[in-house]
Parts: sequence; structure tokens; C-alpha cells
Amino acid sequence: RDLRMSRGLGDVYKRQMYAEALNLLEKGQKNNDKMLLVVKTLDMHQPYPYYGTAYGDMPEGVRDNKYVTVRGIYWVNLTIQNFFKEASRRGLMDDRTLFVITSDHNPHSGGEYMELVTDERSRRSIAPIPLIFIGKNLAPFALLDEEQYASQIDLAPVSYTHLRAHETCADL
Repeated sequence: RDLRMSRGLGDVYKRQMYAEALNLLEKGQKNNDKMLLVVKTLDMHQPYPYYGTAYGDMPEGVRDNKYVTVRGIYWVNLTIQNFFKEASRRGLMDDRTLFVITSDHNPHSGGEYMELVTDERSRRSIAPIPLIFIGKNLAPFALLDEEQYASQIDLAPVSYTHLRAHETCADL
């Protein structure tokens, strides 16, 4: 479904997007469907402000930070937290479901990121990006080398290979 975001409607868009994702997961669970669902969170290329939290609802250190990115990250944290609370409430976090949180790139692009990210290793063009697996069955990732670098285009095949390598996930 095409959920369009326009200036000032970021929070409405995110709520619609997450609600739709939960509905699709719920429908897939009822039908015993296999699916890959990609949900985009914060898009730093949207018009400012790209967060949906009211100024007064943010902690002082967030709302008074000189970087709008900090408020955006805070908002994404809240939306992801609410997504997982609702997924859990609906019984969608079973042992056949894997959630992956990642980023499209690291903060090497410059701008305020160069001040926010102080670890030089994380500012290189080839640098770590977050890759967080959330699920009840993380056994397929037990041997994952957390120090190894890989391209994002490797994410799907590597994940699939790890999942298929374990009998408990063979039916994925």
C-alpha cells in the first residue's frame, strides 16, 4: 500500500505504516503465510521536521539539542518501541518471526553526523551499521561473526543461509 508522507504529517504517516505492517503480519500469521516485510522508519531526506514527538513530550536533553537528528532518532526509538509492544500484544512475536533492524548507511556523509559520531571508525565510507535481530528463536545467529564486515546487499542471502542451516528454522 502506498502511504504518502507530506510535510508535517510524519507522525501520522509512521503510525499508518506501523499499523499496516502489524495488520499484514497478523493476516500472514492467520494464513500461515511466509513473507518478507520491509518497513522504513526515519528518512533523513524528508522535509524538516522529520519527527512526530511534541516538543514538550521530549526529555530536555533531546528537545534542547541543537541537532534535529537527535529528535528524529528519539522519535524512531519511540515508534519502534510501540511497534514491538503492539506486535507482542497481538501475539505476532512467535518463534517463526524474525525482525531485523538496520540502517541504509553509516554517518560518513558529513554534516551534523560528523559532530554527533565521534568514533573515527564509524565515520569511514566502509563502517559498521546497526544490524539487530529480534525474535524468540535467535539460535540460527549463534555463530554469526559480529566483527566481520559485509555489504548490505549481503543481508538477505546471509540471513537466509543462517536460517536454512538450522533444522528449527527449516520451514521458514
